[in-house]
Amino acid sequence: MIIHRKPHAYKCFFHCDILSGTATENLEISEIDFFDPEHLPPLSTPRVTQKQIERLYDLTRNQGITHFD
Repeated sequence: MIIHRKPHAYKCFFHCDILSGTATENLEISEIDFFDPEHLPPLSTPRVTQKQIERLYDLTRNQGITHFD
């Protein structure tokens, strides 16, 4: 029997585009906005870091690359 001594957290980030209509708030999303990567609002760093966001912007500029860590 395998016993996991420490829980693991996995993060998945997706690059999405709004194809039609507008982004709207709902039960899961209380606020929607787009930000320049150089002028981000305060981050919830246990969930996402500045370095992760910078890496995501790099990946979206170089489409076709997938990053696994």
